[in-house]
Amino acid sequence: MINMSRELKHSYVIISCEGNAEKEIIELLSDAGHLIIPKDNIIDITTVRDSKKIVSEYLGFDYARDVMIVRVLDSPRERFDLGKLYDNRVEVVSVYTQPEIEILVIIAEGKYGEFSGKYKSKMKPSEYCVQYLGYANVKHKGFFCGYFSDVSVLVKCICEYKRVRPKKKRELSLFELLDC
Repeated sequence: MINMSRELKHSYVIISCEGNAEKEIIELLSDAGHLIIPKDNIIDITTVRDSKKIVSEYLGFDYARDVMIVRVLDSPRERFDLGKLYDNRVEVVSVYTQPEIEILVIIAEGKYGEFSGKYKSKMKPSEYCVQYLGYANVKHKGFFCGYFSDVSVLVKCICEYKRVRPKKKRELSLFELLDC
């Protein structure tokens, strides 16, 4: 992790987010200065996930520094291949929000124990947020910006999730992107 942290601080970075919720979370953290990636080093925070689109939209330029891609997604099953030209030139780091980014809302509401004890095997965190927490718009653009308008609450939830989530070898979470 130490090397990745150093590389992220000194490289230009494209952050590819699974959806708008992940993008909002990353933007909130970046704007508040809570990412290990300096804001000036971020090329873009995007919801473009297709490797071919990433190549065509971002990698055809001559950058003054190395370029890294940070993918923020909930599943390690998604393939991502930049092709032979960029295979050894661009490092790709995957950060997982398993089972879904909405788990942060459940933690913020103090309901992680209840969710993981009773409902984890029966429903997705987003469904729990709708049915039991009353957040019908949890999947709507702008929800996370409003909900986590106090970014310190978001940071605490990410730290708490790192503490309680099942440990998986070599799997990074949002916690590893924090600079706090």
